[in-house]
Amino acid sequence: MFMKQQTRYSHLLKSLVVFGDYIVLNATFLLVFFLFRFYLREDVISEFYPLLTALNICYIPSILIFRVTLHSRVIFADKIVQNIFYIILFHFVLFTATLTFFKIEEVSRLFIISFYSILFIFLASWRLSIRFSIKLYRKKGFNFKLVVIIGAGKNGNALYEEMMDDPGYGFRILGFFEDNPVNIPSNSKWLGSTKDIETFIHENEVDEVYCTLPESAEKTIIRTLNFCENNMIRFYIVPEFRRYVRKQMELNVLGNMPVLSLRNEPLQHPMNQIIKRVFDVIFL
Repeated sequence: MFMKQQTRYSHLLKSLVVFGDYIVLNATFLLVFFLFRFYLREDVISEFYPLLTALNICYIPSILIFRVTLHSRVIFADKIVQNIFYIILFHFVLFTATLTFFKIEEVSRLFIISFYSILFIFLASWRLSIRFSIKLYRKKGFNFKLVVIIGAGKNGNALYEEMMDDPGYGFRILGFFEDNPVNIPSNSKWLGSTKDIETFIHENEVDEVYCTLPESAEKTIIRTLNFCENNMIRFYIVPEFRRYVRKQMELNVLGNMPVLSLRNEPLQHPMNQIIKRVFDVIFL
């Protein structure tokens, strides 16, 4: 029941964000159109409704490709703004291509640039305010995730501190599973040994399991991973080497081997390649 409520909340939030996006999109277009009405040609003004229709239709693939992630537990403001930039750039390409296809080419560059610049500001403000509201809502004790941590070593304690550091993440930590419970944080609780995990999850509501055990505990890790998969519970592994790395990492696969890279080349991302190409065409 709790999982269904969480899923329903996520869907409602995504719908709210998309609905708000469309309000911002249309309000911005009306504002800029009103401000530029004396500078637009009569044939462009007469195409107001086709322009508005194309504007809204082109936004559909934009948000389908660059999905709404504001409900995620951990997402930073720079990533939200980056996502908005990608949405607007992709929309710009689609919209200008549509104008060219239907031979509506008299719209001034100043109008287009002004519209997308203001849209970026308004859309960023809207989504950041939503994210702020979500974090505030979770700080009040709502929309939380029930979490257990396996392993109370340095990794487990560091993870616990990170989760507890910001109540806006919305984590409610039930406690630790540890075979040698001498390092359990004083403000948390010991739930049992690693053999008790399955029984506890069967008897309690648990949304996510975070495993901080060393590689030497392979049997316990695999057993718990398979159990969580079979019971539709999210399972996360916190690697031991995380203390050496402070940057975001990129996960790749080399054959059957997972490979983590410490630095991701910006132009490896397809959208960044598009951005560079658009920049080159416009400014070079």
